[in-house]
Amino acid sequence: MEIDWDYVEVFDGLTTGGYDTGTFIGVDGIEWSYVHSMDDPGFDEGQALRLAGAGDDSELEATIENGIGHLSIDYKKPYGGDAGFTVEVDGDEVGAAWTDEDDIQTLLIEDINVEGEFTLTITATDAQTQLDNISWTEYVGSTTQAFDDFREESGYDDGSFIGVDGLEWYYFDTMQDGNQAR
Repeated sequence: MEIDWDYVEVFDGLTTGGYDTGTFIGVDGIEWSYVHSMDDPGFDEGQALRLAGAGDDSELEATIENGIGHLSIDYKKPYGGDAGFTVEVDGDEVGAAWTDEDDIQTLLIEDINVEGEFTLTITATDAQTQLDNISWTEYVGSTTQAFDDFREESGYDDGSFIGVDGLEWYYFDTMQDGNQAR
């Protein structure tokens, strides 16, 4: 499944000069808080964020509007040791990642599906971990199809119609009875 990301945090607003605790303004004006973390060269270009490690209570957190559907995080270990972290949404763990590889890995978490404002927390669970390209989609909810465009009223038949979001519905041996298809 190809995902069209609504937001991608690339840490361009992050400048620490070393391990520190503070805040920065990221993509779409979102304020991110970091604990015992630092800026690093980005995976593509620009900046990345390095979590110091589990022993330092290193984390990244933001409160974000418009809900969350899917989430993707690029990560790698910058030096020796294993890299790892957990991901929480509103205090509930929704994913975790770990690697002992030097190349870039991607954690993809699908169908988180939280409406409205949410808090995203990424917490180190191993040694130093670099994070970049934190990407997410807004949660749009589920689509309910009303059968207003279903027009087979002259008996049972087969056919199709275009419904919500341009979705084509097919029906077989079905007829409309008032507002219900049967």
